[in-house]
Amino acid sequence: MAGQYQQNNINVPRKTQVFRNTGAIPQILDLDSDFVIAESDISIVILQLPTANQIPSQTLSLKARDAGTNPVTLIPSAGELIDGLASVSLTSDQESIILKSAGQSQGVGYFWQIISRTIPTADPLPAISRVQGSTARGSVNTNIYRWTAEAESVGASIIYTDSVNDGGYWTIVNDGTYSISVSQFASPDQAVAIKVSQVLSNVFNEPAAIRMYAFNTNDPATDPPAMCLSWTGPLVQGDIIWIACSDAVNPIGASFSANVTVTRVA
Repeated sequence: MAGQYQQNNINVPRKTQVFRNTGAIPQILDLDSDFVIAESDISIVILQLPTANQIPSQTLSLKARDAGTNPVTLIPSAGELIDGLASVSLTSDQESIILKSAGQSQGVGYFWQIISRTIPTADPLPAISRVQGSTARGSVNTNIYRWTAEAESVGASIIYTDSVNDGGYWTIVNDGTYSISVSQFASPDQAVAIKVSQVLSNVFNEPAAIRMYAFNTNDPATDPPAMCLSWTGPLVQGDIIWIACSDAVNPIGASFSANVTVTRVA
């Protein structure tokens, strides 16, 4: 059973109310406050939101200090929703959410709208994965380069995988802003692309997945074709990054000059 939480007002501009363990499920009553759900010996199971139709256009800010240990579930009043959901859970330490009460929307009645939500990460910035050397491709995904070794790995936001079948690719663990830089010695008449999607694909020509593209017309016998590409932008958890070639042709052997660096910068 959840503990009772008492609201303690702290007299500062826009009051901060702290819920502390005192014995039954609490209900938020005063919206002229920011709310902090404090550490406790008994985890909060449910925190009851006010009735949205009584307070249209009001905002509510909550932070759960130890939700990683004691998850907090927010539920609206009967017949109301939170952005179409029957409940929303805060499950990370220091996770915060801002809600706004709204009027009728498409016949669903009054509801709470999520304005913003912040899930802190302890992962250091910058987080880095750097690979070096490239002489091969995947045996099944023949248009995806493989990389000889991961020369640098910092943080937990980026996971590099080298697969004999699928090729080399990076999986994003935390939402953020990422920078990708590539130096590759591609075979002549070969296009190279930085690609991002939630699903790894061997199809080269996927405009929605291509972030940067270059084409090599050099003859490696007379003019070694160092191709350089870069891209910076937002990525979300579950995104996959890979470096694709347009034709199933191995890159020119380069043990040190072929590189990819994926960096989380924000």
